[in-house]
Parts: sequence; structure tokens; C-alpha cells
Amino acid sequence: RGLASQTKAQQTVGTYFRYSLMDLLQKMVNGSPHFVRCIKPNDKKAKNTFDREKVEQQLRYAGVMETVRIRQHGYSHRILFADFLRRYCFLAFNYDERVLASRDNCRLLLVRLKM
Repeated sequence: RGLASQTKAQQTVGTYFRYSLMDLLQKMVNGSPHFVRCIKPNDKKAKNTFDREKVEQQLRYAGVMETVRIRQHGYSHRILFADFLRRYCFLAFNYDERVLASRDNCRLLLVRLKM
């Protein structure tokens, strides 16, 4: 009897965890999650101490430095394939060509424009 009640308790905890995880995933799908990356200013947890190399390393690994470099070159936002094709497809496709929103069709547009 002890083993049966223990197995039932484990299933209940497992079931609770599964439903809890499914609920969390559903909330993430329905919402627009934003992630915050914390940058540690030093390894000693000392106040008013800033280790420049440590911070630069964290920013580089998080992709922040590359993003800044790209944005400095004028690529400040990303456009969806569908929006890109809706705006520019007439430059490279005939009016009777069926153009689906895809990476390949965006690439084909640029190829046809010799870009």
C-alpha cells in the first residue's frame, strides 16, 4: 500500500509539473516575451568597480557588439519576408508570377536585381 500511494503521489507531482509547464509555454506563445540580459560589472561583486574587459567580453558573447556594428552601418531593423516582397516584388517579378513570401523568393528578387 505504501508503494502504491507513493507512485500515485509521484504521478500527481509529475502531472502538475507537466500542466504547469504547458501553461507557461502557452503564456509565452500568446505574449511577446522580452529577455533581459544582466551584465556583471566585476567578478568580485564589489560596488563601484567596473572591469572593462569583463563587460566587453559579456557584451561580445551576447551578440550586442555585433548588433551595434550592424546598426551603425544603417541596418537598423529587420523586415519580414512578406513585407519585403509586398513592397519590392514588382521590381523583379512579372505581374502574373505567383510570389510566395519566403527567404528563397527574397533571395531570387535580389539575384534578379543583381544585388
